[in-house]
Amino acid sequence: MALKFYLDTHIAKAVAYQLRQHNIEVIRCEEVNMAAASDEAHLTYATDNGCIMVTQDDDFLILAA
Repeated sequence: MALKFYLDTHIAKAVAYQLRQHNIEVIRCEEVNMAAASDEAHLTYATDNGCIMVTQDDDFLILAA
């Protein structure tokens, strides 16, 4: 099973580009019209789609606990 990453809006577009250069599957929240979504919605999307959530937002530490 390959890893798949979901990048929050705080993660630079260049990060997604570099990961994709190494054939790593990445979904940016902007690509799925989730840029303005709540933290809860981001976590739900990542979970429902089997993704590892990548963010710089400390609020996710509480949400994921």
